[in-house]
Amino acid sequence: MNSKIKVIICNILIILSMSQLTLIGTSSVDDWPMYGHDAQNTGYSTSLGPETDYTFLEIEIGDGQVFGAPVVVDEKIYFTELNDGFLYCANAYTGDLIFEKDLGVPILTSSAAVVDGYIYVQTGSGESYGLSCFDVNDVTLPVWSFITGGRMQDSSPTIADGKIYYGDVNKDLYCLDTDGNELWSFPASEKICSTPAVSDGKIYFASGDKWNGPSTIYCLDDTLLGAEIWSYARSTISKSPVFYEDKVYVGSGDTLICLDAQGNGDGTTDLIWSYTIPETTVTSPGVYDNKIYFGTTDNEFYCLNATGNGDLTTDLIWSHQVSYRVEMPPAIADGKVYFNTWHGIYCVDAIGNGNGTTHQYWMDYNFRLVRTQPAIAADSVWMVGDHGSVRGYGVVNNEPPETPGQPSGPTEGIVGIEYTYTTNEVTDTDGDDVEYLFDWGDSGLYSGWLQEVSSSKYWKQAGEYLVRVKARDTSYNQESDWSEALTITVSPGESIPIELQLDINAPLKVNEGGEFDVTISIDAYLIKNAEVNFNNQIKTTDEEGLVTFIAPNVDEHANYIIAANHNDYESISKTISVQNKKESVSQGHIYGVVYDDSEELIPGASVSVILSDTETYNKITSDDGTYVLSIPVGMYTITVSKEGYEDYVILDFEIEKDIAKGLSIELIKIVDYEPAVSSDDTNNLVETTIQTAINNGDVGAKLIIEEDSDAGIQYYSDEFKINIIETKTSEEIISFTVAADDGTTGRYFVMEISNDLISNIESLKVSYDEITEVPKISIEEFLNPEKQESVGYVILSSSNGYYIILYVHHFSEHTITISSVIDVIGMPVAILFFIFISLICTVFFAYPFIIWPKPIRKRKEK
Repeated sequence: MNSKIKVIICNILIILSMSQLTLIGTSSVDDWPMYGHDAQNTGYSTSLGPETDYTFLEIEIGDGQVFGAPVVVDEKIYFTELNDGFLYCANAYTGDLIFEKDLGVPILTSSAAVVDGYIYVQTGSGESYGLSCFDVNDVTLPVWSFITGGRMQDSSPTIADGKIYYGDVNKDLYCLDTDGNELWSFPASEKICSTPAVSDGKIYFASGDKWNGPSTIYCLDDTLLGAEIWSYARSTISKSPVFYEDKVYVGSGDTLICLDAQGNGDGTTDLIWSYTIPETTVTSPGVYDNKIYFGTTDNEFYCLNATGNGDLTTDLIWSHQVSYRVEMPPAIADGKVYFNTWHGIYCVDAIGNGNGTTHQYWMDYNFRLVRTQPAIAADSVWMVGDHGSVRGYGVVNNEPPETPGQPSGPTEGIVGIEYTYTTNEVTDTDGDDVEYLFDWGDSGLYSGWLQEVSSSKYWKQAGEYLVRVKARDTSYNQESDWSEALTITVSPGESIPIELQLDINAPLKVNEGGEFDVTISIDAYLIKNAEVNFNNQIKTTDEEGLVTFIAPNVDEHANYIIAANHNDYESISKTISVQNKKESVSQGHIYGVVYDDSEELIPGASVSVILSDTETYNKITSDDGTYVLSIPVGMYTITVSKEGYEDYVILDFEIEKDIAKGLSIELIKIVDYEPAVSSDDTNNLVETTIQTAINNGDVGAKLIIEEDSDAGIQYYSDEFKINIIETKTSEEIISFTVAADDGTTGRYFVMEISNDLISNIESLKVSYDEITEVPKISIEEFLNPEKQESVGYVILSSSNGYYIILYVHHFSEHTITISSVIDVIGMPVAILFFIFISLICTVFFAYPFIIWPKPIRKRKEK
């Protein structure tokens, strides 16, 4: 296999010259050798944890999807890949590939374990699956293989006390010695889709289908060859358990449960407490210092008291709203919790703020499609995403730059005349680049951080001013002390009125209990000592013009005013929206028509709603110039743009819950505009919209099926690889078995079929697993949230043939059959395409058919 390895080292001197910058790895190595870090699945490491998102490693290895959590041992990172079934090993700091091993079977959510110089990982061939052991120094052939025929799904090997424990979909839990000999096995009631937790000779695991209940949680006695001590039945799915302080914690459906690990001696055990978050799915937890950490599919991360209250309940310590659903267990180290969503990676304070919230140290929005637990070792955190994307975040020893010298420049001046001041260029002992900040001594004005050692300034009032400067490195923002100040005497000159107004930089929308920053500036200068008032909290800006607030709890979304005041400048205020945590997923809707000044409708215009600095909702107008957007409630800025037209901007537009607002926009043509030349296919709206949906996680997989005159029918994906397990074709049918996305989001499977494979356009029959005929449901049903648990499909025309969009419960391994009997779509293509855009951008609301408002003739101010 040809492996693509792209190494991007953010600061290559970190690796080449450890004398300049040293990763802290000698005092607390604590490898991460298996799923959950240890045999108890706690997810806790004694290593230090990075407090910043400094990224020392960014590599790509392979080209497939990754669901098995990485392990890090002896400065090497190991992870498995779904599509081609490879095990990869790379240097954890440089990214150099050490080996890639074909395991013979796609690895679906199963991790390797690396203990005492041996790798334990799932292997297979055809229908033969099992566990194999490899020497870390030679993976040519396995040391031994234990073949059972059962696939490991969401179950990874646990190594404890010289024994190996794992379960498979054939409902068996196995115990092996390190020579690969079976010591005992236990037949569970259902398939085992969890990783065992082992402590003091007892094994805890859950059995049951990973998607549907019921499930059973077991405790076995290793000293009695796997005899059952107790079992506990649940009506919902149950995930990998965690053992801590004689208790067993399990994520089960929408509830985290805590069980007595010892049991009652009669085959039963007691529930100590449970904590339910309705209409969600909770992850497997992590545990440390009597606290339980877990995420949910309602875009929230929680910390609970692990002991409970003695009355079947426990207390919430804090919760933290995030940008997307959390589906994988966390990792904990050094008082910090690390976890991922499909839309980013988070690091938060493990203790909390004492008021039900916690502090977010950092978030990496740029690393997405990460569907594994983090690994922490040697004071660093590693994450693995699709296409073998690996990032390493590190704790470093770093010194600030030298303190700059006193600025040089005129010591006398006149009001209104600009003068330039210069400091000396300083060096950073760690070799980092350096930038400079000038304090002008007048009412907290600063220059902002500059790469140059010079900056210019004029004063608006006569007086005496102290000009000083300091430096910081660009890698870690470590700052020097302030330099010695230079005294400037400014004499009266031409009168300059003080009419500058403060500027507030703050998010448009925050979630209740969330922490957010507000920056005050003027004319690009940062303002120190400005008073900022939010919700009757008054704070004073620091040297970088910054204050931090925590949003209040609200029953429903509410608007709040941020006001900034300074004695020397005009005050300013700004409105932000605070959302209720549960209501933050509630939506409102805007719709309308985009047209030009001659009342011609404009297709292909972009309607963008800015949610935050890193998140924007976007819709492209259809052939008739119409658009519909469904977005979370809040206050937003809306921008409408189209090449050849002036942009149209609306500030502070409020989206209200379950309300559809009509908003039609007139764009003004740019005089003498000459359009850029573009290819015919670049602006194909259907393909662009599908690509956007894939990037947003709404589409779980896309498969292209076409006929080659020489090779016959071909199956491939131009977005991400889908493992084609089996295909079958005839004059009447196309049938294939695929292993696709294992996430619980992105439940639309897009299949593009070329025209030459369709013999009859009048009807279509689709089979999906045991469903012999998938219903072709109406658009109304397809958009109705109450119908979303029903499998169904729609058809749309594409540039090369037809799109069949199939809604499924989840993605794992499925057989899909498409006959050549195809129903006619009884709707105009333009209307279907409009609905299609609404569909894959998750416009699931009760207004699928909208009477468009008449154009608004009155143009609003920009």
